[in-house]
Amino acid sequence: MGLTDFTERIGEIDRARTIEEVSDLLEQFTQEAGFRYFALAHHTDPANLPNRFLLLENYPRTWVDEYTSSGHYRHDPVRRLAGLRPGTFVWSELPARLTLSRKEVDVLARAQAAGLGEGFTVSLYAHGDRQASCSFVCATGEPLPTIALPAAEMIARHAFTRLFDILHPTVLDVPHLAPRQLQCVLLMAQGKTDAEIAIILGIAEETVTQYINDARSRFGVTRRSQLSAAVASYGLISAREVLCGDTPP
Repeated sequence: MGLTDFTERIGEIDRARTIEEVSDLLEQFTQEAGFRYFALAHHTDPANLPNRFLLLENYPRTWVDEYTSSGHYRHDPVRRLAGLRPGTFVWSELPARLTLSRKEVDVLARAQAAGLGEGFTVSLYAHGDRQASCSFVCATGEPLPTIALPAAEMIARHAFTRLFDILHPTVLDVPHLAPRQLQCVLLMAQGKTDAEIAIILGIAEETVTQYINDARSRFGVTRRSQLSAAVASYGLISAREVLCGDTPP
């Protein structure tokens, strides 16, 4: 696949109007680049796909049926690593990057027996959305086309962005929180009471409560636990900040 062909494929993906068009273009690139299979999917139960969740693939039907009916997605190490780190990885790296459970080892062995060989996975994520990934896979026994990996990563990211835009045609408006208000929400997410937050930040307890109640209203949620999840999903606070208990700046 030459540079001109690759540039044209990127342009076609960026101009695609439907999910089906993007899927067809992904399959076309997969064959042109020297892979056999592809899968771009949100990390959820493929048998019960929620609205606006993606599952595009051309895997062998026998493997798709087994993966879905047996719940292999719960023990898929490819999904697990894609959810733990940004960037890309090849499947042969999995044992070096993860401590694989017995069930994860079994899933990999079953996939290989079904015809899936070496794979290359791109971790994908958009704020407020479920973790996703895109994998390009060779048939069992076929070599990985390493020269095509940079192009595969770009194709995956362009495809995911285009699919996101198709599924969300209106501009997402993230509610704004003032710096002090965001500090209160982070400390709340860490499990601190309004009284404790007031002491830490040197403000009145009533002000803390007001800030948090206003934040709940802005995000359209009723419970404080929902507020923590909503603010984190938009990247305003991170899970690391919540778990480590760092004092916000």
